[in-house]
Amino acid sequence: MRTNHVLTLPDGRKLAYAEVGKPGGHPVLYCHGSYSSRLEPLLIGEEVFRQYGVRVIATDRPGMGESDYQPNREYTDFTKDIVFLADDLGVEKFSILAISGGSPYAAVCAAKIPQKISKAVLVSGSWQIDKEVIKEIGFPMNMMWQVALRMPFLLEFVVKIMVKWMSQDPKDDYDENSPPPNDIMPAVDHAAMVNPERMAIFQKSLMESVKQGVKGAAWDIRMNVRKWDFDLDEIQSPILLFHGELDKNMPLTRVQQTANQLHDAQLVTYPKDGHISTIANHSEDIVKALLPD
Repeated sequence: MRTNHVLTLPDGRKLAYAEVGKPGGHPVLYCHGSYSSRLEPLLIGEEVFRQYGVRVIATDRPGMGESDYQPNREYTDFTKDIVFLADDLGVEKFSILAISGGSPYAAVCAAKIPQKISKAVLVSGSWQIDKEVIKEIGFPMNMMWQVALRMPFLLEFVVKIMVKWMSQDPKDDYDENSPPPNDIMPAVDHAAMVNPERMAIFQKSLMESVKQGVKGAAWDIRMNVRKWDFDLDEIQSPILLFHGELDKNMPLTRVQQTANQLHDAQLVTYPKDGHISTIANHSEDIVKALLPD
């Protein structure tokens, strides 16, 4: 993995990105989840990307990892950074893979720069959060969204607590005969995270995301509850969605509503998977979906 590329953007900000997989392969822009960074693609595994001839380009979003913070940014600002990066790399067209909180960024690219996108694949996608969907989200994520929606001035404090909680090793309290309560994390997600190699990558990517502090991650989360600066109706190109039916971070009902709103969307669901296990258990199907027809 080539992890320490830094590009200077037209406004002087630094954009950090990593490259994973096969050099010269089919280019894929990777949009990481919240509380994450350019290191996240390693959760899928570089060998899978190499096997299918995929070159993954994963950026740190502003204020996370090694990318400079961008005050009051909106989703469409991301597309400007990506076009500049693609042009700098000589990439005319690319697929896009988004995980969890990276989904709005894939969606805005599909809406605003469709000429650049060959395939758009969203896994365990997180969509706009309102008070109705919060009722369906399990603890402690629902607490974070309540704060983002009602008391955003406390969000950085809550993000610090969430990072501390998420950085704990799940195998410390894992018992196959007594799985964790489903309102916190489905047993299948818990089982996926007790893999030592996967947990090490997750924690490294998590801590990389807040190496500058939590300001960038907090704004990233707050954007989900603000009015988005683009409409899903603008997306005319096909979108492929993979989602676990046991997902407690983003309920399937909201994903189905979103898929119905999109012009051309295919939703693939997994009855026995959750938010994390979907990408862990179906990585090959997801990577294959990124390849051009």
